[in-house]
Amino acid sequence: MASIDALTGALQTIVTAGLGLRIIYCFVKLQHEEEEAPRYKKRIKNSAIIWIIATMAFTIADTVKNYYSM
Repeated sequence: MASIDALTGALQTIVTAGLGLRIIYCFVKLQHEEEEAPRYKKRIKNSAIIWIIATMAFTIADTVKNYYSM
């Protein structure tokens, strides 16, 4: 069980860091390529939505795990 917890924590860190870096990358590209602005704004919005969904999924999984591991 400890190894599953460690893998879940690592996966959560990787997803959060990856999406954060993608958002930063899109902001930088947005500043340099103004003609592609709508594309990068959409990518930023989609990345933020996925970030929220992933955070919610990990939170729900942790809540369920803690509830049943009394």
